[in-house]
Amino acid sequence: MDPLKKKPISMEAQNTQIPRGTFMPQSEKEIPFEEKGFDTHSTERRQETIPTFRTFESDTIDTIKNNHESMASITLAEHMHRASLVDTTKKESPEKNLLLIIFSLILLVAGIGAVWFVFFVKTAEPVIQPMQVVPKEILTPDASNTIEISPLNQASFIKAVQEKIIEPVNQTGLVALHFSAGSTTITTDQFLKTLSPEIPPALIRALDPVFSFGLYKTAEEEAHPYIMFKVLSYENAFANMLAWERDIINDTKPVLTASTPVITTTIASSTASTTPPQVPKAPDYSAVAFTDAYMKNKDIRIAYQNRKPLLMYSFVDRNTLVITADESTLKELITRITKTEFVR
Repeated sequence: MDPLKKKPISMEAQNTQIPRGTFMPQSEKEIPFEEKGFDTHSTERRQETIPTFRTFESDTIDTIKNNHESMASITLAEHMHRASLVDTTKKESPEKNLLLIIFSLILLVAGIGAVWFVFFVKTAEPVIQPMQVVPKEILTPDASNTIEISPLNQASFIKAVQEKIIEPVNQTGLVALHFSAGSTTITTDQFLKTLSPEIPPALIRALDPVFSFGLYKTAEEEAHPYIMFKVLSYENAFANMLAWERDIINDTKPVLTASTPVITTTIASSTASTTPPQVPKAPDYSAVAFTDAYMKNKDIRIAYQNRKPLLMYSFVDRNTLVITADESTLKELITRITKTEFVR
């Protein structure tokens, strides 16, 4: 018999199971062990002692073969195992929910307590001391006084100023007069509108709300009033001062000169009731013209009557406007303002 000639493989050899993990050349896998002269019984015993390499696939096949399982039953068992884990997690959730409920109740009680403390617990309110407001000065005076105007109208204002003008003044130099209505300081808008409602509104808007009204007195002369404004818009202020020249003497003479008699209240009847103070009718100066002049190298506008000055004003600089009826007062103010600018 030709040893190279292959014999047909019997059915028994085909059904022989080859253990996993056994290495065998490809040419010999088809030849049964009996035909090659090996002792199959000794080989099987040796294979039992040699461990094989296990995989998930091999374990699955062994489980199916040994336990008579199928892929469907294994899948169902895995699904039931996962469901049991979910059930275990759900059984633990009520404890967590209880903790959340307790924590929420604590926060709610704390919030209610905070609201009750804020709205119902009375604490001693701190006593706020009223702040003393010092009026702003355009030019530092030598002394200052405060005049209360009540009620704030033209007659009361002129009366208070006239009384202060004729009152003996012990101080010399510049004495600033601060006007107040109640607890508030009178502003430029209130001051000018109290003097006359006909003052150009554009002029009021061109001036700072803070103004200065005062008296200048020397040892030899009586006190002379002056008005000083801070200018916000020089062009608008200058143009509207020219427009106001027709009425400025009539509007400002009652507070800038002592020629107007002091206004007093009169008894209206036997019931001792008083009538509001009335402003006496003053001469009309609307026809008096202003002319240009110079004083201490500053341009001024001045109005004369019978060669005596009635009123004068000057933009000492682009930020300061001075109005007065006395030449020596205007000279003193120009000198002080110029010195202040030089120091700055």
